[in-house]
Amino acid sequence: MAFSFYFLVRDRATRDRIRDAISPAFGKTIPGEFCNNDLQSIEYIEAFINEAMRVQSPVLYGGVRTTGSQGLEVDGVWIPPAVTVYTSINNYHRSKPSSATLRVLADMLR
Repeated sequence: MAFSFYFLVRDRATRDRIRDAISPAFGKTIPGEFCNNDLQSIEYIEAFINEAMRVQSPVLYGGVRTTGSQGLEVDGVWIPPAVTVYTSINNYHRSKPSSATLRVLADMLR
């Protein structure tokens, strides 16, 4: 959830949209307060949290690496220089093509 706040700090439009979405819920059930039931019904908050968790998964990572100064290409996808790459530990154990690709990526990022 910490990354949800990180994304909010970085994106003013999203902050404004969330503020606009929750404003009607303030004081709706309990005067002068937010009520959990009122906030749960706001679809944009649910979507924002789901997207933040998709982008920055709470699942343990297999590793965090930064691409080198030359960047690199993995399975036809160009990854520019100085990009942080996160890899889920599950990817290492799912399928042979995925495992081979990740080994190549790990070797290139060392």
